[in-house]
Amino acid sequence: MVGAIPNRKRILFKRISSNCNRTWIVEHLALLAIRTYFSKCSQV
Repeated sequence: MVGAIPNRKRILFKRISSNCNRTWIVEHLALLAIRTYFSKCSQV
């Protein structure tokens, strides 16, 4: 899953994480995961 992330996004992620914005990243990733989960459920 981590290996699927493009290099550009990985650099951006490192830049954001160095800004001590880790809580925002966790919230954003959780929201993204929930959104994709529900979109998959609605397709079935």
